[in-house]
Amino acid sequence: MDKNVPLIVENLENRRKKVLRTKESREMHGRPKKFKREIGTDLYYGPQSQKPDLPLDAYKQLETNHLEKLAENAINRQKIEHETNGQSECELWHSLRREMLTASNFGIVCRMRPTTSCAATVKSILYPAHIDTAAIKYGRDKEEVARIELAAKINKIIKPCGLFIDNDNPCLGASPDGLIDEDGLVEIKCPLSAENLTADEAIQKLPSLK
Repeated sequence: MDKNVPLIVENLENRRKKVLRTKESREMHGRPKKFKREIGTDLYYGPQSQKPDLPLDAYKQLETNHLEKLAENAINRQKIEHETNGQSECELWHSLRREMLTASNFGIVCRMRPTTSCAATVKSILYPAHIDTAAIKYGRDKEEVARIELAAKINKIIKPCGLFIDNDNPCLGASPDGLIDEDGLVEIKCPLSAENLTADEAIQKLPSLK
């Protein structure tokens, strides 16, 4: 009789013995404790931070410099609005928006939770990702068409504009898609999902327009 055991049988036997040893060990010592991740804010970000990025005096100096720059922007707010008239086509517009909270990113800050990483939020404002999807391209291409059609429909001139900086809180800014008369503004939305819908249908069906 051949006493050589087939490899597959040997593997099965070894696996059975391993399971048996594990079972016996658990009966003697109990199950090993699983690693439990602590829930809470990151120790390196937010109010719980324990490792500052900069020495306090250096941080205070940078804070002062930034506040002074914002105050200077408020003084020159009319000039800045004129010089950033091209908005996304203007490098100054991009540069200034990274230094303040605008209408585009203010909601992100308002919706932050206690556990939200401040560092990640600040990074998204300072270094916004360049995203150029079909939906974004559609909205960009149709914006001028929408502006012209709206002007004709309401029989008003819609003037282009740049970045408006709040006079009292120069950390806040907004870039409307156009101005009407002395006290009106226009915000244009051209969602690709509404391409084949009327304005009324889009308002009823798209949550972002309600």
